[in-house]
Amino acid sequence: MSRARDLADRVLHNRTHEDTEGGRESIVTFKGEQSGGEISTLAQIQASHDGTADDEKADLIFKTNDGSDGASPTERMRISSDSTFTFASDDAGAGIGPNLVYYRNSSSPADNDLLAEIDHRGRNDNSQDVDYATVNIFAEDVSDGTEDGKYLLQTIKAGATVSRMDVNSTETVFNDDSKDIDFRIESDNDANAFFVQGSDGKIGIGTSTVSNTFKTELNHSGQTFGLKLTDGSHSIKFGAGGPEISSTGARFDIRTTDNNEMRFYTNNTERMRVDGSGNLFFGKTVTAATTTGVTLSQAARFNIATSSGEPFYFYYSPTGAGVGSITHGGSSTSFNTSSDYRLKENVTDVTDGITRVKQLAPKRFNFIVDADTTVDGFLAHEAQTVVPEAVVGTKDAVDEDGNIKPQGIDQSKLVPLLTAALQEAIGKIETLETENTAIKARLDALEAE
Repeated sequence: MSRARDLADRVLHNRTHEDTEGGRESIVTFKGEQSGGEISTLAQIQASHDGTADDEKADLIFKTNDGSDGASPTERMRISSDSTFTFASDDAGAGIGPNLVYYRNSSSPADNDLLAEIDHRGRNDNSQDVDYATVNIFAEDVSDGTEDGKYLLQTIKAGATVSRMDVNSTETVFNDDSKDIDFRIESDNDANAFFVQGSDGKIGIGTSTVSNTFKTELNHSGQTFGLKLTDGSHSIKFGAGGPEISSTGARFDIRTTDNNEMRFYTNNTERMRVDGSGNLFFGKTVTAATTTGVTLSQAARFNIATSSGEPFYFYYSPTGAGVGSITHGGSSTSFNTSSDYRLKENVTDVTDGITRVKQLAPKRFNFIVDADTTVDGFLAHEAQTVVPEAVVGTKDAVDEDGNIKPQGIDQSKLVPLLTAALQEAIGKIETLETENTAIKARLDALEAE
């Protein structure tokens, strides 16, 4: 190997003719003496051929001694002919390697200092240099004991630098500059396992074709809800206060797509079920009529089953007092309205039974929808003037579309009046019988004279 000196350059020239990998090498070796006088090889810089062709490609290799390399330091960094930088470590233990450190050794550090910047630069079609992607590292807080760091990734979009990911002390933000950039997470078998549409914020799970805005909120147990799903107008909430399903639109659907049932629980106990056929159960899980509970079936049947002798109650909610019940035995059913004396006041006898019964106007008629059947009954508005509590609704009432809102009558509520009238009639009959007996006795006495 010869050495040539130039006024501007120091040239190392390997005159060996070879095209092998690592051949044509020139090496600068750095040595030093230890305290005992031993000479050690500290580091080397090597320039050599990159490849096996008859060309000018080269590697630049940097080597250091790890303390056990002797005269042959270990490669730590290589710059290849294709602009590849390779950092190498032969550490076989639990240490870190390779270890690349960017160190800003400031004598007066301050919050938000830019510690390091890595620019990924190229040219555009106008022969201008452009930083197409940049990584910035900041010291957000340099206070001893409360230090915070920040990682910022930026790219060029439409000729302008925009934030793509901001990892700071309080949050991790994607697309902090609010650009029209989609966000997508891909799984092993789904290219759109999670998708956020950049143009409008709509979310797709398992799809990138989304038409409705979807938002999710998760709160801790101290909030009014634990999970909220909403598109702005419709929402489903689950939390400590119970589930809530709401909609401001025309319809809200809850559905299963196969023959599965839906169950509803409170206190870890099933209270209601909708089976795959559409039957609705309260307090039971089967359609059997004798099983205690309530069934509303697809066959338009409403079934209430209680244990034998136990009534089914109706309640008036302001007081919680029962206002009626349905009771059954082995062969009969009774429909009852509340009549306990303890629920009543201002009790008086009916004294005008006959007078009021005479005001009732029984009729024979047929209903328009059943022209062939003639029945006995009353016209509701006529009976309402005599026994108002027996009739519900208002005469000639219609709904907002002009449809009839028919009156109804509970004819059982005429029984007290009919009973009073009958008792009055019985009283009159008994009086007449007494008078008739007296007259007959007098006539018998006259005939005996």
